[in-house]
Amino acid sequence: MTPAPSPLSRFGADLPAPDPVLAAEAERDRLADRLHTGLLQSLVVVRHAIARERGSGAPSAGAGLPTADEALGECLVDTRLLVWHLRSRTAGATLAEALDDLAHRLETDGAAALVVTISPAASMTPAQDALVYRVVQAVCLATGPAAELEVAVTVEDGRPVVRVRGPVATVEADPEVREWSERAAAYRVVVELVTA
Repeated sequence: MTPAPSPLSRFGADLPAPDPVLAAEAERDRLADRLHTGLLQSLVVVRHAIARERGSGAPSAGAGLPTADEALGECLVDTRLLVWHLRSRTAGATLAEALDDLAHRLETDGAAALVVTISPAASMTPAQDALVYRVVQAVCLATGPAAELEVAVTVEDGRPVVRVRGPVATVEADPEVREWSERAAAYRVVVELVTA
């Protein structure tokens, strides 16, 4: 006689398998949250402790603090950038809202200027939507500061197309751009980088 399955072995048995892109996006968001609420907050506390020690006036207070403070500042910038790379976008935002937010963040950080046009007919699956965002984000980061990029999202022959126009001649070689473009292609999203 075969033993009856335990309730735990049936947990989720009737649920459809999650889309791998959406599952990866959720995991990246989870990691970004952990970095933000854990490591990043700890680094800020240490930075405040260094500033407090520096201002204490004790003779031994200033010895290695400038070097430590500089290294900590670099670590904070790197960690914030990592969180920004991991986080997909504002929860619940449409692709247009997410790309507008990306453009604003880039402008605030003095990075690439981004002009986005999305065709009203650009209907995509949630996975395609996420991949279009990731491709644009990767291209923006790969082009560097002071680049001006135009992004157009349309549907052609039933396939979503993301066309990025600007100084993108060397961007195709960037590993992040290549990886996200290949993932997008697997979901029938066409990525076109047009050098202007």
